[in-house]
Amino acid sequence: EFLPDLQNTLFELAPLGVRIAGAARGRLAIKYLGLAFFETDLQRDVVKLTPNAFAMFGLPVADSEEIPRHVFWSCYHPEDRAFAAERFASDLRRDLERDTYCERVRIIHQQSGETRIVEFIGQMFGPRGQRTHIIGMLRDVTDLGAGTTLPPTESAA
Repeated sequence: EFLPDLQNTLFELAPLGVRIAGAARGRLAIKYLGLAFFETDLQRDVVKLTPNAFAMFGLPVADSEEIPRHVFWSCYHPEDRAFAAERFASDLRRDLERDTYCERVRIIHQQSGETRIVEFIGQMFGPRGQRTHIIGMLRDVTDLGAGTTLPPTESAA
């Protein structure tokens, strides 16, 4: 009787372990890779973001869990806004027959005024022309590979 009860208990706890491991991986990605995470509700035109996404754009962290999507779009570089809007609309229509949302756009950091490059990648949900959600991640790729080096390993020292 003990073994089946233990097995049932482990199966019941497994989803909790997956959630804990997933949360730990998310924290590591935020800390070491600079990733931020988002979920866009296209029907309500709102987005949920991790707090570090606000810093990436130079915006104060919102008091609300959901904010209007245009808050971030207004940070897009003026020369990139029209292209980004058309590309986004094309992705929603599924012109390219894909469910992956992938975008690289210049933004104006709202505190420093500096032009930065932000990359988005996510999964779109809902049928062609009727997308409902996008879940994904974003990161600042401005300095990616520009003069970055890894610390020496013990064997190389």
